[in-house]
Amino acid sequence: MTDHLIRFFGHIIEIKRPDGFPRTVWYDKIVRVEKKEELQFEINKEATMIIVKQRGMIVTKDQDPAHIRQADDMSFESRIFVPMEMMAYIDCEVKDITGETPNYEDGIAFVGSGIERKELKAN
Repeated sequence: MTDHLIRFFGHIIEIKRPDGFPRTVWYDKIVRVEKKEELQFEINKEATMIIVKQRGMIVTKDQDPAHIRQADDMSFESRIFVPMEMMAYIDCEVKDITGETPNYEDGIAFVGSGIERKELKAN
């Protein structure tokens, strides 16, 4: 299995962009797949969610490109909804994640499984 970071970008229409609002917004999705076809399926599934179901993107208010945050892992007060009517177009980039991506279960972050499972703790 391989892990991938999918970053979706929404490019804001200039005449609809409020003062101080970024020109581009984004959110991240991390997926674990076995085959390239599964990765393509995940990208298409998320694009369908943005375009058809949500009719927009839910992004973080703090748009810091250095931080990877999955939009579904945060409370709504730290996010904002950007409707499709504000966006000229949406695109994405995919990056392979090297190293082991932590799992998160019952409030505990860990890597590995079974006897090899190691809990991750903040310093």
